[in-house]
Amino acid sequence: MSKSLKISFSIIGTFFVFLFFAEGYLINLALKTKQPVVDERYYEKGLFFQEELKKKKIGEEEKWKAVSSILESDEISTGSQKIQIKIYSEKNIKLETAQVYIVLERPASSTLRQKKMLNMISEEKNPGEGSLFETKLNVVGTGEWDFSIKALINNKAAIDITRRITAL
Repeated sequence: MSKSLKISFSIIGTFFVFLFFAEGYLINLALKTKQPVVDERYYEKGLFFQEELKKKKIGEEEKWKAVSSILESDEISTGSQKIQIKIYSEKNIKLETAQVYIVLERPASSTLRQKKMLNMISEEKNPGEGSLFETKLNVVGTGEWDFSIKALINNKAAIDITRRITAL
């Protein structure tokens, strides 16, 4: 066997040994930093997708709106804070029941995901006036976050607003 052929085999062999150890390291890293499923009920959500679309369409037809200072500024400060959201209809439809919650999560990750149900603190007295909902939220780090408001109104209409915000 010639000297150049021996050198070629040893370079190729070294490359494969390095590749083997690199793959082992990456597999080990992936197993250590494995993230859970973002939503445990993904299959059920898929089954009711058409129903959700109908509820959102009813929400748009009845002109249900959600107003919050976070949606207007696109910035939020870190730490614990009170979040208030006002839900009302531009068509002056009375808000009888509502299930409102917010989701705060990092883009493309589920590690710091927070889902909070909001409590009604002031009930609508006249149709179209709106009801105020509130909860406490703890923003644990700076950077980009996805902030979502989801509401089921009068058991037939839905609001789903998602906005990217920056925590300072």
